[in-house]
Amino acid sequence: TVDMQIILLPGTKVQEPLIGVFIEERSPAVEGDIDGIKQSYDVGIATQQRIVDLEQELQFTRENLQATVEELETSNEELQATNEELLASNEELQSTNEELQSVNEELYTVNAEHQSKISEMFEVNNDLDNLLANIRVGTLFLDHKLEIRRFTVEITPFIRVIEQDIGRPFDHFSHELKGVDLDSMVRRVNSSYESMEEEVQDSSGNHYLMRIFPYRIAPNLFSGVLLTFIDINSTKKMQKSLLQSEERNSLAQEAASLGSWDWDITRNTLIWSDNIEKMFGFGIGEFGGSYDDFVRCIVPSDRKRVEDEVNKSLSDPGRPYRLNHQIQWPDGSLHMMRESGKVHVDSQGNPVRMVGVVQDITEEHLADVGRQRSEQLFRVTLENLDMIAVQLDREGRVIFANDYLEEITGWNREELLGASWFERCIPSSQREEVRRLFTAFMKGEVNMVAFHENEILCRDGSSIRVLWNNTPIFDEMGAPFAVSAIGQLVNREQ
Repeated sequence: TVDMQIILLPGTKVQEPLIGVFIEERSPAVEGDIDGIKQSYDVGIATQQRIVDLEQELQFTRENLQATVEELETSNEELQATNEELLASNEELQSTNEELQSVNEELYTVNAEHQSKISEMFEVNNDLDNLLANIRVGTLFLDHKLEIRRFTVEITPFIRVIEQDIGRPFDHFSHELKGVDLDSMVRRVNSSYESMEEEVQDSSGNHYLMRIFPYRIAPNLFSGVLLTFIDINSTKKMQKSLLQSEERNSLAQEAASLGSWDWDITRNTLIWSDNIEKMFGFGIGEFGGSYDDFVRCIVPSDRKRVEDEVNKSLSDPGRPYRLNHQIQWPDGSLHMMRESGKVHVDSQGNPVRMVGVVQDITEEHLADVGRQRSEQLFRVTLENLDMIAVQLDREGRVIFANDYLEEITGWNREELLGASWFERCIPSSQREEVRRLFTAFMKGEVNMVAFHENEILCRDGSSIRVLWNNTPIFDEMGAPFAVSAIGQLVNREQ
């Protein structure tokens, strides 16, 4: 006979549940009566057994406690590791939060930049709209498929498009430009990326400068075509007017034996009008075209004088260039030229260009030479007369006086030349009347070959009375520029 105890042992979370089974042999029956029969028990043996059981239980409890402690230490280590991981995760989250904050700030910055770009694009779009609306240039934008993207109203008179046509292919539209295959030109520019420019005219007679460009979206990258039409009616009218003016000017220059020239000083190129080449004895295009070629045409005796005048004008651009000189034709004949010009300077004041005109005055020069010879002969004749002879210019200044005048009046010729005849030689009482008569004579208001009588003063203060025969001297235009007066002595008063 035994006593058996079954006890559920305390365990850990990681262990399977344990049960302790304790079996104890019963001690022999104590002498006594059963059912009143007296029994005897050995208390020492039971106590000893109980102690053993308790010791075993205590040992088991200690082992369990040690296992629990070890498990707690393991759990603590695991918790410590988990805590460290949580701390690391927290740091990572903190870093991520900071990164997110930085990204958020960057997003704010990018958003502000985008907002600024949108505002700039809005302004640029407004600028473009205002530009297209106010430059008065017909403009047509085509995309890469040659479909209409945008246009200005200035093209509608010759290309019939409206707002609803945006997005339609360009080749669906006709135009009113004369002799222009516009669709072919647009396709050529779209494929070759090379611009085209041409003057065109519509059916109403209006002139336009048409330009077709590839639509650039990046360096060396194109997508579409841009067409512009600039109204050049006023320019064409000006060109026509300028051409007519040039024709009239050419005719006037030819009639007046005038020619124009333009000397580019920096390049040393000289451009002559066609009639100057003829004036200088060259055929059209035979002139060399430089300043040195011009100098070679000048007779050697005049070259230094011409070059000196040119250098003076270049050193002082405000000084006019004007002189007469002779040239020699290729056939050896001599001709007299009258030149005048003006120097143009750049922003620094350096001479860069000189323009002017030249006139063939050979006939005038020959006439002057003949007139000078005639005047010399006439004055020689006057010198040999036994009469007073004097010549006055239009202002009444003495330009000639003969020896007989000096002899009779005592005036030296040097004292009279350039002096006023009225102030020097006419008594004050007659001065106004003689001046009035002279002025009327020069204006043709009195007989151009006239006689009159008046007194003249001598150098010593005395006066003589002279009967004058006045003859006008005419210039090449037939106008009187001087008068020759021959006087016959009437009497002499002391």
